[in-house]
Amino acid sequence: MTPDGSRPTPYKRYYDIFSWIITQLAFAFTTTPFIVLTIRDTTLVWGRVYFFCIIGTVLSSLFLASPGKAWLQKKVKARSTRPEGLSRSQSQESLQGATLGVPSEPGKEFDEAVDEIAEEVKKIMAKDGKGTVEDKKLKGLVADMLHQDQALGVGKSQ
Repeated sequence: MTPDGSRPTPYKRYYDIFSWIITQLAFAFTTTPFIVLTIRDTTLVWGRVYFFCIIGTVLSSLFLASPGKAWLQKKVKARSTRPEGLSRSQSQESLQGATLGVPSEPGKEFDEAVDEIAEEVKKIMAKDGKGTVEDKKLKGLVADMLHQDQALGVGKSQ
C-alpha cells in the first residue's frame, strides 16, 4: 500500500503471490504428520525438504529477537504517514459489552434467564389451575435444574 493507505503499490501482486506460495508450503509441511501418521516417516519427509518450515520459523524468531526488530519498526514508522485530520478509530478491545458472545456479566444473564423461566412456569400453572408456587422456591428449583443440566452437559449440541 502507498504510505497514505489509499491504493496498492505496483509490488502488491508479487507480494500476494509470494505470500500465497509460502502459506501453501507451510500448510503442506505442517500437515505431513497427519498424512504419513508416523514420527519416523514424518522426520524422513521433513529431512528431505531440509526442515525448511522449522528453520524459517527459527530464523524469523531470531530476527525479531535481535536489533533487527527495532530496524524494522523504524522502517515501518518512517513509511507510514497519517494524513492530516485522520484520527485513529476506537479499537474493539476498548468497547464494552459482550466479547465473543460471552456476556460481560454472566451471573446477571443467568439470573434473568431463571426469572423468565419462573414467570413462564407460573403462567402455565395458573392456566392449568394447579395453584401457585412461592417465587423464591420456584426460582431455586429452576436454578438447581439448570445447574444440574449444565453439570451433565444436557442441552449442548453434540
